[in-house]
Amino acid sequence: MKVVKPTGQPTPRDASHSAAVEVSYRSSQWLLGLWIILPLVLALVIATTWNLHQPAWAWMLTSSVLALSLAVLGRLVIELRGQVLHWHYGFFGWPRWQLPLGEIEDLQAARGAAAHAGIQLGSRQSSFTAALGSPALLFTRKDGRRILLGSPEPEHLAQFIRARLPRPH
Repeated sequence: MKVVKPTGQPTPRDASHSAAVEVSYRSSQWLLGLWIILPLVLALVIATTWNLHQPAWAWMLTSSVLALSLAVLGRLVIELRGQVLHWHYGFFGWPRWQLPLGEIEDLQAARGAAAHAGIQLGSRQSSFTAALGSPALLFTRKDGRRILLGSPEPEHLAQFIRARLPRPH
């Protein structure tokens, strides 16, 4: 007997992206510094160029760039879906990263450094995704690389992850 797949339902490449995979944890952390600094920069640009008789399109372009920056980087969203931890910035879901729980060797609460505020930095040994000076989780992967992920509630997130970590045989 031949198995027939239902039509109209796309087959996901990765089961962690499927709508059928339940989100067991979700947090959204606003990057407040950007929401304060970027509008102030816009006000400063408009105030300093007001008497220079700049065309209106120049202010609209500046406003659009700053609004897009807020939309792309304005918040950090963390989700635990099935056996994969996902995190992304902004409202478009990009840039996006993921970490399968099976790759986690250790995790512990830490503190995000202001030097790594709201950016994804990476090297061969470590990467950082943390909001300004926030509490965070430090993940050590099985290959030795480390990831610092900013979270408003690192202990709560750690409990969810530990409960879902694959058990060694």
